[in-house]
Amino acid sequence: MKNLNPPPFLKRDKILKKVPWIFLLLFAVVFFSNSTLSAQGSVVINEFIADPGNYDGQGAEWTELYNTTGSDVDLSCWVLTDGEEIIVIPSGTTIPANGYLVIYNSNFFACANCNWDASIFGDLSGGGTPTANGILNANGGASTSFLDLANCNCTNQTAPFAVTWDNGQGDGDRIVLFDDLAVISDAVYSGDGAGGSQMNGGAAIPENSSGYTDAQAGGNVDNGIDILGNATIGCMLPAANDYSLPAISTMEFAGPDEVGCTTSYSRNTDGDETSGWFSDDWPSPGQSNETEDFEIFVVVSGDYTETAPNEFDICGEVEVEFEVEIYGYNRVYEDNDGDN
Repeated sequence: MKNLNPPPFLKRDKILKKVPWIFLLLFAVVFFSNSTLSAQGSVVINEFIADPGNYDGQGAEWTELYNTTGSDVDLSCWVLTDGEEIIVIPSGTTIPANGYLVIYNSNFFACANCNWDASIFGDLSGGGTPTANGILNANGGASTSFLDLANCNCTNQTAPFAVTWDNGQGDGDRIVLFDDLAVISDAVYSGDGAGGSQMNGGAAIPENSSGYTDAQAGGNVDNGIDILGNATIGCMLPAANDYSLPAISTMEFAGPDEVGCTTSYSRNTDGDETSGWFSDDWPSPGQSNETEDFEIFVVVSGDYTETAPNEFDICGEVEVEFEVEIYGYNRVYEDNDGDN
């Protein structure tokens, strides 16, 4: 270990004169690092869907978090919010190492007319039964945990219409993830309209302002002014915690208004803040954003099957069959009125 005592030729008064400057330097580092959004934390927003097709605006929106570390992370009492919709992650929720947490609503996620096959839960989580607060933690080395908002008592919305993110028609949104100490772990925004991400001119939105936490005043996790959590989910948050939304100039831009059915905002590389975002027509909740979406196969006169090229020649009268394999637990179905 290095000798931390000053050498004898360094006078004591010179050391004392340096102390105030060191203190001011440390103060400046702490103060200014908190005045703007610092680098993302260990858990980030990795993918989210703002237009879930048939159930847009009803609570079918979902959000995928990604753990950038090699160890499981306890997400007890973390907060995900856009300033209007609030999710307080119940105590006991974990996200596996280099894995995912999908925050969703089961009423709209794996139903008869929903976009994802119900087998996604058991396959990606390793099986098990959700707790009373909707937690299904990954087990047996599985890569994905799930949090069901349908009956979690962890939002400020009324079940089954849980949490929605604004999309399209000039809305957009800004979504911020806070850890259990109300420190921002990640923050992203989308769209270019005045109604969502650009609310308040894109400037910061204080937690107790008229544009924040007023959708369900006195709801499960807030009192219309502060985000407080509740005893049912094991999270009683101090009113002194500051969940103000930062200005969009300090946040990552996920993309412009999203108007395509079931199209998500996805990071190009899981967890990488430098990789940028893309619009994914075939979302991959709980899986890598680089998961292959689908493949098209062609069978000509029953003779052979191959991955379909962009173009191929057919000579004479032959029977051609096409087969599409869709991955990522996505499903294709007729919509509710059966016209597409």
